[in-house]
Amino acid sequence: MTRPIEILLVEDSRGDALLTKDGLADARIANAVHHAWTGKEALDLLFNQKCLLDFVLLDLNLPDMAGIDILAKIKNNESHCHIPVVVMTTSSHETDRMRSYNLQAAGYITKPLDPDEFIRVIKGISTYWFQLVSLPHKS
Repeated sequence: MTRPIEILLVEDSRGDALLTKDGLADARIANAVHHAWTGKEALDLLFNQKCLLDFVLLDLNLPDMAGIDILAKIKNNESHCHIPVVVMTTSSHETDRMRSYNLQAAGYITKPLDPDEFIRVIKGISTYWFQLVSLPHKS
């Protein structure tokens, strides 16, 4: 991929958003992070602004809508269903995990409570998804 990796971070927690952005920056991968604080903002970025997104990191617990509904909208849209969506949430409930995978989430990660561990997880995501895997993209 010659252009920067376009990432959509859907996260309403300021602390988690900052840790995620720090972890992505520490991984030293050429990327552009588009941050949506709400489900409405995420859907606007996805469907109205026509960003060429390569990857979505999605929290399930948002103030205005469930992240699982955003995942369903992405995976049910012909133009966006190819985008890998990794759920990163505080929920460790098996029902949330199964619903996410049933909707074709590319992964499900329970957020670590420790900030250093959180950043380590984000770096692991970066290594796997942006160095090892060939991401699908549309030009």
